[in-house]
This record gives sequence, structure tokens and C-alpha cells, in this order.
Amino acid sequence: MNDLTLFMPGLLPVADAEPAALMKLLQRGRRMDGADAESVLADALGLARQQDWPWAPWLAQQDGLETGEGYWLCCDPVRMGAGMNSLLLHRVQAPGTEESSLLAAAVEEELALHWPGARLHVAHPSRWYVRMERAPDLVTQPPERVFHLGVGACLPGGRDAPRLMRLLNGVQVALHDHPVNRQREASGVDPINSVWFWGGGCLRERLRSPNRVLGGEGGLARLAARAAHEPFPDALPALRGQVIAFAPPDWTSLETNWLQPLLRRLRWGRVGRLRLAFVDACVEVRPLDLWRIPPPL
Repeated sequence: MNDLTLFMPGLLPVADAEPAALMKLLQRGRRMDGADAESVLADALGLARQQDWPWAPWLAQQDGLETGEGYWLCCDPVRMGAGMNSLLLHRVQAPGTEESSLLAAAVEEELALHWPGARLHVAHPSRWYVRMERAPDLVTQPPERVFHLGVGACLPGGRDAPRLMRLLNGVQVALHDHPVNRQREASGVDPINSVWFWGGGCLRERLRSPNRVLGGEGGLARLAARAAHEPFPDALPALRGQVIAFAPPDWTSLETNWLQPLLRRLRWGRVGRLRLAFVDACVEVRPLDLWRIPPPL
């Protein structure tokens, strides 16, 4: 069966002003209970949930770290700032190697204070990981979700969440007036005033590889794209087997060149299943769905 999982930019839209093909797919499809982009990608790759979705050990391994045993947690350098109603997480210009080393040293000091035995590993200037001997009781959210929903809606859960928040607060104090950040701000570059912990777990099962991966350069897309990766094509290509695609944030092009052709292919059974995965939801559409009376969205 030809099966496409299309990861969409942003949140599930609700306004009728959205593109027509997209709205028809959303109206005719079925919302998957409890599913979002993170869980759908995990399902496509055969990744089982632990306490958290265990992305960190796989990403660390892909970055060349020897993961072995132990618990790994992503520790992304970010900027946190005040929004209208809550704290917001922002992407930052990647630090240079020297900047990263100096900032990481400050984070390591806080780590030693708040979580003795944990170690920080800098695999790349903008991709850091924490390794712990024992798995804490934590549930975290990936940064892509936090970018859209805000920090307040994505705070960590679990018995060890208060301890992680104390560590996070210590890191923010240490980075607030760090010389690296003073230099970045003087140069017109956003400071790195925080980190974001997410994706904790241990390396267990092997990941599945989709038949084809289109688009996706960073974040969790890197895991799907470790094999059979191609750039995101301008127009919907032929689909065979399980295909994963990460759409860029160009709604006009996506509507015309992808979603309208997908409607036609679904209607005539040339695509067996389409999953539209948003940051906060997922909608599944099968050919028969397009021939039934649509429920309210």
C-alpha cells in the first residue's frame, strides 16, 4: 500500500480561510486520538515510548557519540523570552565552536551542582546531550512543539520535573550575563540564555527505515532522513511504499503542488493512506473517507 505521512508546518488549522484542498482533507479525514507529529514519527520509525519518547540516544548516536548504556537527554541551546501571555522559546543563530565550548562549561557547572554524576556531551556546537547513569522520571516536549505552544504549555512532567526545573533555572542564571552572550548581543545576535531538555531515554530497539524520506533538515527529521533521503520536491512525486515527507512552510505551493494532487490520488485509490501530522494533532485520510459525508471539523 502506498502510504504517505506528511509533516505539516505549524499547528492544526481551524479557519475556513485555509487552502481549499487542505480543508477538504481535514474535514473528510479522521483525527487520530492523542496523536501529534512526535508520536506519528515515532510510530513510522518503530520507536517505542519509554517514560519519554527516547529521541536523544538516537540523535546522539547519529552525531557520532558512543551512546552504549545509560540515559540520554537532548540539551539544546536556545533563547527564552517573554511573550504576550507566556515565555516563548526561540531558535538562535548557531554558536561557533569556541562560543559553544564556553557556554557548555557554564552549563556543566550547574549540572554538577544540581545533578551530580550527569555529564554534558557537546556533539556539535548547537547539539548538546546529557548522559545519566539512571533514568529519571521525566516527560518532556520537543522544541518544535514549544516554539508553537509556548513554554508554559510544555513544561516537563514526572517526579523528577521539579529537579530538572531547578537545573534549568540555574542554567539560565549562569547564561544570563555570560561574556559570550554580551558579545553576541553587541554584534546584533540573539543571546543563548537557556537550554531545552527533551527526548530522554535509553537505546533499545532498532529503528525502521521508511522507503523514502522527502525534505527535513534538522531536529527529529534527521532521524527519519538517515537513509533514502531526498530534497522536498516542488511537485508531488510518485509514491511507492511508506513515504515520509517534511513540508516547508510555503502554504501556497503546498496547496497547489501537493494537496490538490493528493486529493485526486486518494479519491481514486492511488494513495492508500495519508496522514497529515501537525505539531499538536494528526488527521488520517483514506480513499473511502472522501466519498462519505464529512463530520464537523
